Amino acid sequence: MIKLYSYFRSSAAYRVRIALNLKSLPYEYLPVHLVKGEQRDERYRAPQSAGAGTDAADDGEAIAQSMAIIEYLDEKVPDPPLLPPTPEARARVRVYRAGDRVRHSSAEQPAGAEIFDRHARR
Repeated sequence: MIKLYSYFRSSAAYRVRIALNLKSLPYEYLPVHLVKGEQRDERYRAPQSAGAGTDAADDGEAIAQSMAIIEYLDEKVPDPPLLPPTPEARARVRVYRAGDRVRHSSAEQPAGAEIFDRHARR
């Protein structure tokens, strides 16, 4: 069974839970309170690959980052697909996701937000 280590307010964890539920995959939710610094606690760091809060473990394999987890789930359990069928469309999803990360820090990276806006309008 997949173990999902995540913080309840995390939008990344929310995306992974959506993917798990769309694929009807059972998982064990293991809460990690980031504000309290629990991600640095040894009981969470050992199974996690990054200790950043949203990680999954499946068959002893640790995977960090929501998009990587979602792609892993899509490759391991292809039906129903979460990503588009063509490489070009999947690339657009990845560009959009990368831009989303930039948008969250747009005050720090205005040039990145401008690039995202340009791609998003296509």
